[in-house]
Amino acid sequence: MLFEVFTKTVLLFGSPVWGPSLLSHTHPLTEDRLGPVGTFYRSCLRQLLTIPRGVRNEMVYLLAAQPPLQVTLTKNIHRYVSGLQHNPRLASELAHWVRTIDDSTGRTCMTLAGMVDITALFPDVTSIYRTWYTYARS
Repeated sequence: MLFEVFTKTVLLFGSPVWGPSLLSHTHPLTEDRLGPVGTFYRSCLRQLLTIPRGVRNEMVYLLAAQPPLQVTLTKNIHRYVSGLQHNPRLASELAHWVRTIDDSTGRTCMTLAGMVDITALFPDVTSIYRTWYTYARS
């Protein structure tokens, strides 16, 4: 689908770095805390399929055959952290870089602990989708 190639890739660029600050660390797939990013994603789906604004978000995802953005974001974070676990030097450089940003701005942009929390909830990438399908059916 062209939507995934053009819109979704641009929207999620760098998401392993900024994504953990938007996701709930305890329920990343069920709580929608994505704010303007999630709203833009859903509005793009609505415009592509000409779905009126009164239709619930869950129905938009089903009609578009697309998972919520939280699912893709969680998958991206999981893959990124898995790569960091296999490359300790990259992980230490990233930790130093994050500390530098936090010190200069005075606020936390992301935390490695948040990334690890999300990754710990799912043993592999396929479990992210299995968990989401379980929530979607209930």
